Amino acid sequence: MGKSTALKTPPIPPPPKKQRGVDDLIKETWRLIDQAKHSLSDPNLGENDKIRWAGVLANAIGTLNKLLWKAGAGKMDEEDLATMLSKIPEKYAKMVKKRLKPIRELDLREIGRGDLVELVWLDASTSHNVVKLGNRVIATYKRTVGRFLAVVKDKRYDIEHVILSTEMTDNAAHNITSIPLPIVVDIHRLAPKETKRAAKNGADVMWTSPLKEGGYKAVWRKVRKC
Repeated sequence: MGKSTALKTPPIPPPPKKQRGVDDLIKETWRLIDQAKHSLSDPNLGENDKIRWAGVLANAIGTLNKLLWKAGAGKMDEEDLATMLSKIPEKYAKMVKKRLKPIRELDLREIGRGDLVELVWLDASTSHNVVKLGNRVIATYKRTVGRFLAVVKDKRYDIEHVILSTEMTDNAAHNITSIPLPIVVDIHRLAPKETKRAAKNGADVMWTSPLKEGGYKAVWRKVRKC
């Protein structure tokens, strides 16, 4: 008899693997962060291993920050980072902070012209009758919301400035806010649910705030309506 010419039935391909969503990736990253923090606090672990775990933790925190942004949950600030690192030895916490890539360098690649963004930046301030140099006396954090236009260098000092449009007229003229990039501590594109709280510009006013370190702090700020 001759060979059968019947066609062979092709094998049934396995079902496609379910793609992991952002929420799953966030959970996995948190587990890695917890594992790294536990290792950095383990007295039985060697110094070289702890240095490697500090690098793992820095990479995991950077990944988590980007995942949270993609999920529309905003990004971590300095206070969040301090809380995350509070239970590990200070030596390794400093290593993690040093290895973390500045947030603004990551975010500027994700922001396009016309995107609604929020910048957190450091401003100068004056405090009176101070008896102790606490962080609240030293640092003043400002928040500015606007449409991202560009990053432009100052021709005199060669310093980059983030240029935001805070208002535009019918003839395409802009009211511009220019903030030097070195004093920007956070910048991110606002997710749709965050745009509702994006503030409108108002008048500059002086406000004062009592300091627990003694004295009070006087700061100029913009009144913003939500």
